[in-house]
Amino acid sequence: MDKGTAFYVVLITLLTIAGIAAFYYVAMRPEAYDLEPKAGISGTVMLGPTCPGPERIGEVCEAPYQANISIKDENGREIALIKSDASGKFKVSLPPGTYVVEPLQDGRYPARPERKIIVVEPREFTETAIYYDTGIR
Repeated sequence: MDKGTAFYVVLITLLTIAGIAAFYYVAMRPEAYDLEPKAGISGTVMLGPTCPGPERIGEVCEAPYQANISIKDENGREIALIKSDASGKFKVSLPPGTYVVEPLQDGRYPARPERKIIVVEPREFTETAIYYDTGIR
Protein backbone atom coordinates (compact mmCIF):
# COMPACT_ATOMS: atom_id res chain seq x y z
CA MET A 1 0.00 0.00 0.00
CA ASP A 2 1.45 3.38 -0.94
CA LYS A 3 1.56 6.39 1.38
CA GLY A 4 -1.42 8.15 -0.24
CA THR A 5 -3.70 5.13 0.14
CA ALA A 6 -2.56 4.52 3.72
CA PHE A 7 -3.31 8.15 4.57
CA TYR A 8 -6.88 7.86 3.26
CA VAL A 9 -7.45 4.54 5.07
CA VAL A 10 -6.31 6.11 8.37
CA LEU A 11 -8.40 9.24 7.71
CA ILE A 12 -11.55 7.25 6.93
CA THR A 13 -11.01 5.07 10.00
CA LEU A 14 -10.62 8.12 12.27
CA LEU A 15 -13.71 9.81 10.80
CA THR A 16 -15.73 6.61 11.27
CA ILE A 17 -14.65 6.37 14.91
CA ALA A 18 -15.50 10.06 15.45
CA GLY A 19 -18.93 9.56 13.86
CA ILE A 20 -19.70 6.54 16.04
CA ALA A 21 -18.58 8.45 19.15
CA ALA A 22 -20.78 11.44 18.22
CA PHE A 23 -23.75 9.14 17.63
CA TYR A 24 -23.36 7.50 21.04
CA TYR A 25 -22.90 10.88 22.71
CA VAL A 26 -26.15 12.21 21.25
CA ALA A 27 -28.36 9.12 21.04
CA MET A 28 -27.38 7.12 24.09
CA ARG A 29 -27.86 9.79 26.76
CA PRO A 30 -30.79 9.06 29.13
CA GLU A 31 -32.38 12.46 28.43
CA ALA A 32 -32.59 11.56 24.73
CA TYR A 33 -35.30 9.06 25.69
CA ASP A 34 -36.93 11.08 28.46
CA LEU A 35 -40.65 10.68 27.81
CA GLU A 36 -41.73 12.62 30.91
CA PRO A 37 -43.86 15.60 29.93
CA LYS A 38 -41.91 18.82 30.17
CA ALA A 39 -44.62 21.50 30.37
CA GLY A 40 -48.24 21.96 31.31
CA ILE A 41 -50.57 22.72 34.20
CA SER A 42 -50.81 20.89 37.51
CA GLY A 43 -52.77 21.65 40.63
CA THR A 44 -55.08 20.75 43.45
CA VAL A 45 -58.86 21.06 43.74
CA MET A 46 -60.31 21.67 47.22
CA LEU A 47 -63.85 21.89 48.61
CA GLY A 48 -64.68 24.08 51.55
CA PRO A 49 -65.65 25.10 54.02
CA THR A 50 -66.74 21.67 55.22
CA CYS A 51 -67.37 22.74 58.85
CA PRO A 52 -70.28 24.93 59.98
CA GLY A 53 -69.66 28.09 61.97
CA PRO A 54 -66.34 29.69 62.74
CA GLU A 55 -63.27 27.56 62.13
CA ARG A 56 -61.68 26.37 65.35
CA ILE A 57 -57.95 26.13 65.96
CA GLY A 58 -56.64 22.81 64.63
CA GLU A 59 -59.84 22.12 62.69
CA VAL A 60 -59.45 21.45 58.96
CA CYS A 61 -62.49 22.73 57.11
CA GLU A 62 -61.62 21.84 53.54
CA ALA A 63 -61.24 18.56 51.67
CA PRO A 64 -59.84 17.35 48.34
CA TYR A 65 -62.46 17.36 45.60
CA GLN A 66 -62.89 15.42 42.36
CA ALA A 67 -63.97 17.82 39.67
CA ASN A 68 -64.08 18.08 35.91
CA ILE A 69 -61.90 20.85 34.50
CA SER A 70 -61.96 22.23 30.97
CA ILE A 71 -58.71 23.55 29.49
CA LYS A 72 -59.20 26.03 26.65
CA ASP A 73 -56.78 27.78 24.33
CA GLU A 74 -56.64 31.55 23.85
CA ASN A 75 -59.43 31.33 21.26
CA GLY A 76 -61.81 29.61 23.68
CA ARG A 77 -61.55 26.17 22.06
CA GLU A 78 -61.56 23.28 24.50
CA ILE A 79 -58.32 21.35 24.09
CA ALA A 80 -58.56 19.08 27.14
CA LEU A 81 -61.19 17.87 29.59
CA ILE A 82 -59.59 16.45 32.72
CA LYS A 83 -60.73 15.26 36.13
CA SER A 84 -58.91 15.67 39.41
CA ASP A 85 -58.23 12.44 41.30
CA ALA A 86 -59.53 11.43 44.74
CA SER A 87 -56.82 13.53 46.40
CA GLY A 88 -57.83 16.56 44.32
CA LYS A 89 -54.68 16.45 42.16
CA PHE A 90 -54.57 16.95 38.40
CA LYS A 91 -51.88 17.32 35.76
CA VAL A 92 -52.11 17.95 32.03
CA SER A 93 -49.25 18.22 29.54
CA LEU A 94 -49.46 21.24 27.24
CA PRO A 95 -47.12 23.15 24.97
CA PRO A 96 -46.04 26.59 26.17
CA GLY A 97 -48.78 29.21 25.80
CA THR A 98 -51.71 30.90 27.51
CA TYR A 99 -54.68 28.80 28.61
CA VAL A 100 -58.02 29.21 30.35
CA VAL A 101 -58.64 26.74 33.17
CA GLU A 102 -62.39 26.48 33.67
CA PRO A 103 -63.64 24.39 36.60
CA LEU A 104 -66.96 22.74 35.70
CA GLN A 105 -70.02 22.27 37.89
CA ASP A 106 -72.11 19.09 37.99
CA GLY A 107 -75.08 20.59 39.79
CA ARG A 108 -76.12 23.69 41.64
CA TYR A 109 -73.72 23.12 44.53
CA PRO A 110 -70.90 23.50 45.23
CA ALA A 111 -70.50 26.88 43.57
CA ARG A 112 -68.26 26.78 40.51
CA PRO A 113 -64.99 28.68 40.92
CA GLU A 114 -64.02 31.44 38.52
CA ARG A 115 -61.99 30.48 35.47
CA LYS A 116 -58.28 31.23 35.57
CA ILE A 117 -55.82 32.41 32.95
CA ILE A 118 -52.66 30.30 33.18
CA VAL A 119 -49.41 30.88 31.30
CA VAL A 120 -47.34 27.75 30.63
CA GLU A 121 -43.62 28.41 30.22
CA PRO A 122 -41.27 26.06 28.33
CA ARG A 123 -40.08 23.06 30.39
CA GLU A 124 -42.25 24.00 33.42
CA PHE A 125 -45.50 22.89 34.96
CA THR A 126 -47.51 25.87 36.19
CA GLU A 127 -49.10 25.10 39.56
CA THR A 128 -52.60 26.33 40.40
CA ALA A 129 -55.21 25.80 43.12
CA ILE A 130 -58.96 25.60 42.57
CA TYR A 131 -61.43 26.08 45.45
CA TYR A 132 -65.09 25.07 45.25
CA ASP A 133 -67.29 26.87 47.79
CA THR A 134 -69.81 24.68 49.66
CA GLY A 135 -71.79 27.67 50.89
CA ILE A 136 -71.54 26.47 54.50
CA ARG A 137 -71.16 29.41 56.87
